Amino acid sequence: MSNTDSDRVEGVDLVDTRAVRAALRDLADAVHAAPPRRSWAVLGEMDVPAELDAEDRAAMTGWVVSHDELGRLAVRLDIGQVICVGTSRAVHGLHQGAVMEGSWGSEAVLVPTPQAAAEILDAQLGEHDVVLVMGGRELGLTDFLNSRVGRRSPGAESA
Repeated sequence: MSNTDSDRVEGVDLVDTRAVRAALRDLADAVHAAPPRRSWAVLGEMDVPAELDAEDRAAMTGWVVSHDELGRLAVRLDIGQVICVGTSRAVHGLHQGAVMEGSWGSEAVLVPTPQAAAEILDAQLGEHDVVLVMGGRELGLTDFLNSRVGRRSPGAESA
């Protein structure tokens, strides 16, 4: 797999990661411009493209690698906290990418549900922290956490 914006296996787009990559870069820029702020990336599995054949092992491996690369990018951009939400192979790949790139301790965590991610945010989110929430529609991560983060900490920004 390449480290391009859109990964391909045998002519099939696996995931267009441009939006996620751009959002991670925007998050890093926002936080690094105001040092006392912390950055949080709460990420779930992206929507599976309709063209992706779940029985095609090479395509599914590419799908997981696409998520692994997003986890690695988050660490390279010095995102302070990465919460990987879900139980799929792709989400495990996302978490593995962050850990293998050098995140350690509680900097990258894997949780099964949006509710578990919300518990972490409720306990640790600071008033001026910046939170990015992205994931596929099936998990409902974005809607659930955007509403929770907004209620929990009105001073926090949601990207």
